[in-house]
Amino acid sequence: MAEKLKISPSTFNRLIRGLHRVSPEMAIRLSKVLGRTPESWMAMQNLYDLGSLDVKDPEFLGLERFDFNILNQRSDLQQSQ
Repeated sequence: MAEKLKISPSTFNRLIRGLHRVSPEMAIRLSKVLGRTPESWMAMQNLYDLGSLDVKDPEFLGLERFDFNILNQRSDLQQSQ
């Protein structure tokens, strides 16, 4: 398969084991050799990446949704001055 994709066997091995991400270039290679669109290969990579994260990770705990209404209020204040 590595030969068909025109990549080294070690790169293919890392790809299969999930140690190598599907880059846009690799998505095109996979699309041409195995089928599906490059976008679908990239979407699968994104789903894999998101699935490997834990939303309860301490890195994400202090994050809060930004209130875009604040921007509108500031803009309204500047226009009235």
